[in-house]
Amino acid sequence: MRNLVERFWSRVNKDGPIQPHMDTPCWEWTGAINSHGYGSIRGEGPHFPMLGAHRAAWEMKHGRLAVGLQACHRCDNRRCVQVSHMFVGTSAENTADRDAKGRQARQRGEAQGAAKLTWERAEKIRRIYGAGGITQRDLAASEGVTAMAINKIVNNRSWVRLA
Repeated sequence: MRNLVERFWSRVNKDGPIQPHMDTPCWEWTGAINSHGYGSIRGEGPHFPMLGAHRAAWEMKHGRLAVGLQACHRCDNRRCVQVSHMFVGTSAENTADRDAKGRQARQRGEAQGAAKLTWERAEKIRRIYGAGGITQRDLAASEGVTAMAINKIVNNRSWVRLA
């Protein structure tokens, strides 16, 4: 079995995109991607946990990060493992960087790519349910969404226009 360094570099494309606010290309991870969109690689040995590929890149170059610190992306590319595109920070500093760049990941309504409804349809659902005579389950079936989605709409926990 190849060691971690060999496995790592075999999964890196150094001809990645150049982000608008960066001068050099991202080195994109081509291996496994976790559910949050970050690259991941298993540590050495059969009992080692999965590591964030960007964190592994940082630690291969600079050594272990202290507890509570993260390898944060300046380039905002979750697959990037180019260490010069990273800085070390706390979770709060990473969040502040994200917010300062206006890239809050949580989009609302139709702007959210997986949306099955429109603002107008959500408002109509509220009116239909408010008029009575239909259950949330039946309304969900007619709209092709879950009963929980309908519950959140009619209780103003989702699809709420922010001023």
